[in-house]
Amino acid sequence: MVTSAVGYSSYISLACGVFGQAGSWLVTFNLIWIFNLFYGLAALFLAESLKGLFHLILPIELLAVRIAIVMSSNIAFWIS
Repeated sequence: MVTSAVGYSSYISLACGVFGQAGSWLVTFNLIWIFNLFYGLAALFLAESLKGLFHLILPIELLAVRIAIVMSSNIAFWIS
């Protein structure tokens, strides 16, 4: 069964209706914060595993930043 999105409120308007304007901002901020933390954590885990697997000389922080840039550029090409 396929349902249409017509008539459904967006997540932002739903959060605004339930929590008010300030609560909607807080919910949106928390979602963005959690997504960014998860993205950074995934890049850090990948950097640690690559450093352990290939015995790289780079610091983990620098490697994690480079991996995060590559991961985000992949998303940028996927969106466009």
